[in-house]
Amino acid sequence: MPNLIILHGMSCYLEECWLPKLIENANKLGISEIIVPHFPLLKDITYEKWENIFSKSLNKINENTIIIAHSLSTLFIIRFIFKFGLSFKALICIGGGYTKKITEEYKHLVDFLPNEKEFNFAKNHIKNRFHIFSDNDTIWTQQQIKKYNEFLHPVQIKTHNCGHYGRQSQIKEIKELNLILKSLIKA
Repeated sequence: MPNLIILHGMSCYLEECWLPKLIENANKLGISEIIVPHFPLLKDITYEKWENIFSKSLNKINENTIIIAHSLSTLFIIRFIFKFGLSFKALICIGGGYTKKITEEYKHLVDFLPNEKEFNFAKNHIKNRFHIFSDNDTIWTQQQIKKYNEFLHPVQIKTHNCGHYGRQSQIKEIKELNLILKSLIKA
């Protein structure tokens, strides 16, 4: 049976958003092992801190693992996969984007940006890749979302009027995510 690892973004924990409903639906599918690490948020973020926390879950990642990454963790996970040479059942990204232009306010996030080699490793080692994104994302431009998709080559699932799937979006359930999980359990 698959296990789930769910990674949040830079500004809030997913318990404030769609995580409770996701856990409820995953349990209905028979997924009982769900790992939700909590990383530092906002100005306390560093790649090193996130890596140190997540590396404690390395022994839980195997061929049955499904990783769900939101926002900043859609970048973080690509670098992490490469560094530790990981492969697993599926990567489901939510609200991902990519840019090399980092403003002064976000300079502390530059270490999160994967390079092409790291994206290629993810493409070659994670067979099932998905990206759920909205047509009105409030963090990434549509061009930045397109760039992320070009690098990762996921199954693209574009939604309408869901923002960035964070606290401000007030999305409490991602139906597309539930459908992906259901299909992966049956596979």
